[in-house]
Amino acid sequence: MNEVVIDMKDISKDYKLYENKMDRFKEAIFPTKKKYYKEFSALKSVSLEIRRGETIGLIGKNGSGKSTLLKILTGIITPTSGEVEVKGKISALLELGAGFNPEYTGLENIYLNATILGFSKKQIDDKLQEILDFADIGDFVNHPVKLYSSGMFVRLAYAVQACIDPEILIVDEALAVGDAAFSLKCMNHMKKLVNKGVTVILVTHDVQTIRSFCSRVIWLQHGKIIKEGMPSEVTSEYVKSLFLEEELEGTVKQKEKKKNELIRWGNQKVVIKNFNIVNEMGEYTDIFYWNEKISIKLMAEVIADDINYNSLGFAFSFRNKHGLDLIVSTTFDEGTTFESYPGQKLIEVQFKLDNILTPGDYFLVLSAEDRSSANPIYYDFIENAIIFKVIGDKRFFSLVQPKIEQSIDFK
Repeated sequence: MNEVVIDMKDISKDYKLYENKMDRFKEAIFPTKKKYYKEFSALKSVSLEIRRGETIGLIGKNGSGKSTLLKILTGIITPTSGEVEVKGKISALLELGAGFNPEYTGLENIYLNATILGFSKKQIDDKLQEILDFADIGDFVNHPVKLYSSGMFVRLAYAVQACIDPEILIVDEALAVGDAAFSLKCMNHMKKLVNKGVTVILVTHDVQTIRSFCSRVIWLQHGKIIKEGMPSEVTSEYVKSLFLEEELEGTVKQKEKKKNELIRWGNQKVVIKNFNIVNEMGEYTDIFYWNEKISIKLMAEVIADDINYNSLGFAFSFRNKHGLDLIVSTTFDEGTTFESYPGQKLIEVQFKLDNILTPGDYFLVLSAEDRSSANPIYYDFIENAIIFKVIGDKRFFSLVQPKIEQSIDFK
């Protein structure tokens, strides 16, 4: 079993919140008199073990305690109570520009940051070209960083932190300001680090990134760990809680999921009553062949009387075991409308396609949606409605593989 490199035991962090500076001054003069502050607990008895080579995703709404946890790990702040043990050299990209002097050039900041991290000038010299190549900001490295765009800033900051052989790398939302090509470059670089045994902790609101990259996910809420485990399961529960919170105006009502119970949410104004996947022989099954014609069938019931049939939509997606949506289709986006059937209580929907999924295990996700605004409002959303398997004799090198016509012409 891999060595534990981060061991947190009953970590709590409390802050004193003062309404103004005068209250802080009064408390300093009269320490035994009136209490001039409100107490706020950013972390509450958090215990956590992280092992060498793990890729940890840290999720949670703003204010859930993620940044506080990372600052304690990196030694920026100390916990109010509890113990932290870290084995290994930490490189952390927490706040954009943290540790950079805006008046210094990019080159000067490389040496400044690496020196703070404990590297000698010779060690920095040896790594300098690798850092410059990764950042790829050209002659701007010789200009003050106060002239940099946010994208250039994060390029240089990540290059410094990731190219100096970290044992533990922490990245907190910083990659969100970079362009897509650089973000992909960073993700590929982090995968290489993990293959070398580096532990990576990634904080992001991008659930798909978490699902595709991380081996374990930790969900923080109100300073506590709500759930931890497999990325697909934890992120599904997390997304569900966000929708519930919107619908219940901030009141999240969680129920313990029973074995084999569907993860399901929505306002239930339209309910998906029955659903199945059918093979090309018309049989209900959970085993399909690559390139086989398959159909997804669902029967929905309109419960509420105020449904706008003009913006009513149904959707399905096929997900892999990491929670990535590989195929998605919606009636609304394809132009299928129900406006001619106002008052219709039962609606049958069918999606037909050639199965382009390569052999493996997959999950069917279904939803009934109100598409009257940019973000769908879910009447009914069913996670992992059906678990099915794709089999085949061919060898594949991708997650999906359409049937492709090829031709060769000698001239």
